Amino acid sequence: MINRMKLDFTKTKLLALFFVFLILQSCDSDVQNTAIDDLNVRFTDGLAFSDLMPNVEPDPIYIRIELEMYNANTDDSFNNIRVPKASVFLDSSDEYLGDIDFSTEWDGHLESGEIDTITFVKNTSASQAPFSPPCGSMIYLEVDIRSDDESKQVMSDSLWYGRAY
Repeated sequence: MINRMKLDFTKTKLLALFFVFLILQSCDSDVQNTAIDDLNVRFTDGLAFSDLMPNVEPDPIYIRIELEMYNANTDDSFNNIRVPKASVFLDSSDEYLGDIDFSTEWDGHLESGEIDTITFVKNTSASQAPFSPPCGSMIYLEVDIRSDDESKQVMSDSLWYGRAY
């Protein structure tokens, strides 16, 4: 009788260990998505030029972009989405020109399943342009998108960099 109780107890321990192993195994094999993976971003419009009227300011660069953001998460909202900066590249050679900072009126909030289109405008520097204006060239942006401690980058379409006299 005691041997049978030991056998039943051993079976129970083995069965419990097996279930713990299965649970731990399933946790390890799942790819853990981060919250920012649920944020789908699409570049919808942009404008880039140097404002040379009536005088050339220290920073004549004007860049405005429009992004459509969709919160694909079915349970959670985003409360702190930011687009602090973008890197600017020449389209023809992928030459890095420099970084620009953005500002917006948008509050950075997206409810679950919500889509919003947001405009971001380059901050103007009082001292100097972040790079030499590439007038008459095609450029693209690598836009930095942040939410809390996470980030992702989105490429813009090519933009004609013009000039206003």
